[in-house]
Amino acid sequence: MKQYRQIKGYLEAKGYWEILVYLFFGGLATIVNFVSFALARQYFDLSMALSNSISWFCSVLFAFVTNKFWVF
Repeated sequence: MKQYRQIKGYLEAKGYWEILVYLFFGGLATIVNFVSFALARQYFDLSMALSNSISWFCSVLFAFVTNKFWVF
């Protein structure tokens, strides 16, 4: 845990911590998009347009919440 704090302190001092956390949660938002699309298409047998709309909404909501509470 001490090394984590040292690394985080160094990255915060250089201004890189926010960028790394933003990229991490952006990657997770992409995964949320793919998974929710696959679930909507395969398990709920929805049309491609509706599945895409639902997955877009889920990923944007996930990105908003994570960026609000953990990134910025």
